Amino acid sequence: MDETPVSDLSLDRLPTDLKAWAIAQGWTELRPVQGKTWDWFGSERHEAHDLIVCAPTATGKTEAVFLPLISRLGDWDGRGFDIIYICPLKALIDQQTARLKPLFKAKDRPVLPWHGEARAGREAAKRSPEGVLVITPESLEGLLRTGMATVMFRGLKAVVIDELHAFFGTPRGVQIIAQLARLDAALGEKVPRIGLSATLSEDVEAEARAFLRPADPGRVAIVSDDTPITAISFEVRAFIDEAATDAPQSAKIQLLEDLRATIVEPMASEDGGARKALIFCNSRAMVEWCATELRTPRPDTDTGDHPNLKNLVFPHHGSLDRATRKIAEEALRDADRSTVVVSSPTLELGLDVGDIAHVVQVDPGPSVASLRQRLGRSGRRAGKLSRLTLLVREEPGGEGAHPLADLHVSLVQGLAQLVLVHDRRFEAPTAGALNLSTFLQQTLSMANLGVTLADINKILLAEGPFIEGAKPDYHALIDRLGRPVEKDLPGFRPLLVPPTDELPVFGLTTPARKITNGSGFGAAFDGGKQFNVRAGGETLGQIPGGHNLKPGDPVFFAGRRWAVQTVIDVPPTVLLHPAGGGRPPRFAGSPISPSGLVVETMRALLSGQRALPDIELDDTARSLWAEAQDAYDRLDLDLEPCLAWEDDILILPWTGPRAQATLIAALRHLGLNAGSAHIGIVAISQTVETVKAALKKVATWQDLPNPDDLVRGLRSPRFEKFDGELGPYLQRRNYAAARLDIEAAKAAAARALRLEPPPEAAP
Repeated sequence: MDETPVSDLSLDRLPTDLKAWAIAQGWTELRPVQGKTWDWFGSERHEAHDLIVCAPTATGKTEAVFLPLISRLGDWDGRGFDIIYICPLKALIDQQTARLKPLFKAKDRPVLPWHGEARAGREAAKRSPEGVLVITPESLEGLLRTGMATVMFRGLKAVVIDELHAFFGTPRGVQIIAQLARLDAALGEKVPRIGLSATLSEDVEAEARAFLRPADPGRVAIVSDDTPITAISFEVRAFIDEAATDAPQSAKIQLLEDLRATIVEPMASEDGGARKALIFCNSRAMVEWCATELRTPRPDTDTGDHPNLKNLVFPHHGSLDRATRKIAEEALRDADRSTVVVSSPTLELGLDVGDIAHVVQVDPGPSVASLRQRLGRSGRRAGKLSRLTLLVREEPGGEGAHPLADLHVSLVQGLAQLVLVHDRRFEAPTAGALNLSTFLQQTLSMANLGVTLADINKILLAEGPFIEGAKPDYHALIDRLGRPVEKDLPGFRPLLVPPTDELPVFGLTTPARKITNGSGFGAAFDGGKQFNVRAGGETLGQIPGGHNLKPGDPVFFAGRRWAVQTVIDVPPTVLLHPAGGGRPPRFAGSPISPSGLVVETMRALLSGQRALPDIELDDTARSLWAEAQDAYDRLDLDLEPCLAWEDDILILPWTGPRAQATLIAALRHLGLNAGSAHIGIVAISQTVETVKAALKKVATWQDLPNPDDLVRGLRSPRFEKFDGELGPYLQRRNYAAARLDIEAAKAAAARALRLEPPPEAAP
């Protein structure tokens, strides 16, 4: 990481107008990351360079970038916006717009939001494109597709990407970098790119540089500062699922009662003072269940409505209507009231939701970076404590228990994530995916105004995020999209009009124009068909088309209990009316497997190679942690990764999800009935000898095909938005490149057989 000392934190470094603004904000000096970034902009290094600014949450990264940018603005030259500011969320756009307006007022420059709910901002941007445009990738796609970007951004001086880490390894991230390559080509220059991140560790800096500027990662500088503004506290509480025993409560109910007793009821009391808590869940269904139950009084204390709870606990997730989410956000910002919000990842990114006293994570987080972001919602003011409590549900171990139950993998996964947060080590951006679905989207977007194959090669492959070495795959897709309709290809539709002597560019067919003109084209990810959820004339939000709801079904939504009144297909709508009982609706999405970094740290903790830092464990968590360490030693997992369990074999390869998926596919190809079991693989009705023989073949890739042929056994290799347009061969190629990793699988098999040492443990 950057260890450059800060030369001067005095506000006297700022121009007079910006110094006056800083003093009006109550600043007495610059923060370290602001001083370092100002130094970088003042040096020769910033010329013709991109930048990533990395510092903990609430340390002033936004101002660190925009202060030097605005100081370099002269009088507006009439050539469009000076800066594009890309944000991942509409709510973040609204917040950052309000945050930056007073700063840019010093230079008489507007800051304009552009998203579906910001009509006034869009109209102002069209009338007078100047200052800063704050926008999502999906809205920026529309400006590029229609050619408006060329007019609006002729004088562009920088592109700032907020929450850069949120785009790593996602279709949206690929889309953004492709968009910036298209902007560079349209403007005839490399516009400086600036990324902001709170979760970038030294060991992934090379990958981050390659993500931001794939064609020239050496152009990307990194300014970082690890100076936190608050101390950090970790606590873990565990709950044993007693459903398999004579005890009456499941771990889920125990967890709920713990939240009631430790968070909700103290805040509901009149003498509790105004305090705030955020409870993060990994799924929208869990958010709805927790929020609805926590808004309901205990049966033994109150049989009617409890207004304190109704005005205390709120749900927040992306399927709720904006007005419903805004109620929760405003309650958090209200300093005079106590508030508990149960949230999906929607509140983990840079939204300022006030002074949060306590953050709770239900079950291990989806990633280390995500958990750090969630922790960063608390202690955002100097002198406060960043406090995170992890609640973990576990199965009982002991005699007759499955080895994974004895290892208490959910608890150990959570501990490993906390260790990595403590060590400031985060997952790296993934590489090697073809991203053919997003390539198709970008090609159609460019072809809307006409594009040559040479431009596609130069902009998307040579300068963009797509792999130039895989050019044959991308060209095969272009050939397919421009192929005439053939009777032997059911469901095929041509989307590109090939170049001719008269018109030497690719254009769009009528079906393609229907796609590109559709309201959802700008998104690189697949939102699927959505049903509006309404009650009493009020729109509450949306749920996916596969909800399976029918009239009379009880349901939880927006933290309340309902029954389905009717389901309408056109327009897609679910009408609700108040009722008792219920369950959360079915939302899209699936559990996220722990990363390779987390799994390696889990093994290091269990083997004793890495000690736990200062983490407060309750009695149950401490007992389960001791049981997990004992089980690791008793099962001799340092030497024996294949365990017999009844008629099956449990394999513990201690690797990430891509390598594990490859191992499973390879074992199936070799005739074993294998499947995933958390961090392990189960080979059904096998012997240890048979499994080890198969692993030996995997370690040398003997009798095994190439990755895309390995995918043939899958029910469907479609997993991204436009995969249906790829055809079977390219679908397999796309899936294999994104989801499989042969070299990592070979290494994991070799380690399992003790043919090579395990990876180095986390420090």
